[in-house]
Formats: sequence, C-alpha cells, structure tokens
Amino acid sequence: VVAIHGLNGHAINTWRVGETIWFRDLLPTLIPEASLRVSTYGYSSELASSGAKGQMLDFVLGLLSALEALRTSTKTSNIPIFFICHSLGGIVFKKCLLMANDRTKLYGSIISSTIGVAFFGTPHRGSGAASLSKICLDIIHIMYPNVRSDLVENLKRTAEELADIGSSTPELLEPLSIITAYEMRPLDGFRPVGRIVSRESALLNISNEIAIPIDGDHRAVCRCPSLEDTRF
Repeated sequence: VVAIHGLNGHAINTWRVGETIWFRDLLPTLIPEASLRVSTYGYSSELASSGAKGQMLDFVLGLLSALEALRTSTKTSNIPIFFICHSLGGIVFKKCLLMANDRTKLYGSIISSTIGVAFFGTPHRGSGAASLSKICLDIIHIMYPNVRSDLVENLKRTAEELADIGSSTPELLEPLSIITAYEMRPLDGFRPVGRIVSRESALLNISNEIAIPIDGDHRAVCRCPSLEDTRF
C-alpha cells in the first residue's frame, strides 16, 4: 500500500485522526493474511504555490525513484501495489502511471505490479460550468489561502498542468481495481462554495470503479478513527 497526499498535505497528518492512520492501523487487522507493507510518500507540495515550471515532474520522478529503490532494497519488486490518494495526490498518481509506462526500463515493475487505486476527493473532470482546471485552481487556493498576489498567474499554470494530467490515462486505469470515495459535506469556512470536489467531478464513470459516498468534508474524506466508524 502506497499513500500519496495532496497539495499542502503531509505524509502522516493528511491521513491521521489522533494517532490512528486507518490503512496502517485498521486495515491490516481485517486482512492479516495479506501481510500488508504500508508506505506513505511525502513531497514538498508547498512548492505548488510558487508555480515553478516542471514541479509536477519533480514530484513524480521523486515518487517513482523512491518506490523503485525501496522495492529493490527490500526484494519486493514483484509484490502487488495498491495506491491510496487524497485530493490532487490522485493526479500525481496518474502522472506516475504515465511516466512509468513511458520509462518501462526503469519503472516497468511498478506499472506491472500496480493492481489498484483508491481516490479520495480527487477531481477527474469538470463539474457543471466549472472546468477541471478551475476546480484544481479552487483546491489550490483553499490549500494556500494566503498566497502572494504575484504568484496567482503561476498558480493558474499549475492548475492547468494538473487538469491536463487529470483528464489523461484512461487506458492505463482500465486494468486496475478502482475505488472512488467522494465527500458529502462542505468544508468548514467554504460552505457557500459547497463541496470542494463534487460527485460529478470525483467519479470516473468507468466499469471497474466502485463509488463510495463519504459522510465527511474534503479533509475528513480520507480519515477514519476506528473500525466502528461508518467511513471505514
């Protein structure tokens, strides 16, 4: 299991409620025979507020190289991989698929070992009158509410880059088991906006997708404190 957080997220805190991270502490108790190996990938997502050119490529190459090194050093290159992604971290995952597929000599074992992904509040398409790039930009603004005005144009370029990636990879997703969890509540402080990622935007609408509504907002959609919690 490999978890990827979203922009302005954290490798641990994005998923944690108190001291509990559900895929580390709860999930293994339900499938002990699987002997789950759990990793979270942390990247400097605050760089997104600078709009630096090529930053998404840096995130993705960092993830692929770290994952390949880990699997090689632990002799687990043939172990199946299931990704868990929150928000725009799901778009980072999509870019990973594209990059690994283009560089099979380096990352072929990753693409061939990836069996599934769970998206939590990841936008895959536009919603109503809002384009995918507009939704990505709204998420960035929410994650970086105090960004300097001179960086706004850079943020727009970041959003356009994310949207371009987000609308790609349909053929690479076809062989995977896919779970899509989408939020049912507005984020506190943004209630006039409604849900950050709507059901329409979150769903891929493909045959191998299991859709799950979650009674939580955009941050809570990927957190679960106990086995008894309805979100689990």
